[in-house]
Amino acid sequence: MTAQVLPFEQPDPLGRARPGPSQAGARERGILQRGEHLFHAGETIQYPHLIIAGVLKSYVTDEHGQECVIGFHMPGDVVGFEALIGQQTFCGVVALDTTKVLALQHRKEPAEPEVPHGPNLMTEMYREILRLVHLLQMDRGSTEGRVARFLLDYGEVQAERGCSQRNFVLPMARYDLARYLGMATETISRVLSRFRDRGWLTVDHNHITIRDAAELLQIAGSPPGRGQPGTHPQ
Repeated sequence: MTAQVLPFEQPDPLGRARPGPSQAGARERGILQRGEHLFHAGETIQYPHLIIAGVLKSYVTDEHGQECVIGFHMPGDVVGFEALIGQQTFCGVVALDTTKVLALQHRKEPAEPEVPHGPNLMTEMYREILRLVHLLQMDRGSTEGRVARFLLDYGEVQAERGCSQRNFVLPMARYDLARYLGMATETISRVLSRFRDRGWLTVDHNHITIRDAAELLQIAGSPPGRGQPGTHPQ
């Protein structure tokens, strides 16, 4: 199957059976407020969605009702690939702040014009696979290594979007970051404090400045990689 650039727009993709009016309304508007779901686990959706602005969190819930964060999704990312193969979503996706998304039409109508710079979904799917593999690799590292790796990777994400690689504000709460990295919230705070005391970081709430990337890289113990440019085919 040949990878193709797929047209995207914000049509009326969810006029059919949906789990609830609030979910359909959010997707039809393309605007999600903080705490509003794009979709829940087990839902059947028609289209993947491209993130235009804001940040989304994907998560699963275990048999004890505990939430496990499996990803943070930034502008330019695509979520909901299950729509391409007709499968139910395996995770919930919720906005961490005000977020804008666009539904991606994977079947073009005859009169619909080409969008020259739309996302290549095959490339985006490969990128997501790399991200999940990288998450498994991170889970085997030390607590300090996991935090260092996350900060370095997030810096690369920011640089890709034309922002500072070493000076940024984390959009997620410590709670969400802890569940993403598989540790307690207090552990995240302690590790960041140790990095600050060693002179590797400046930390002001969620505002992070990386002072010594070489030390972080050494303790991370693995090369950067969240499925960023240079680690997946163009």
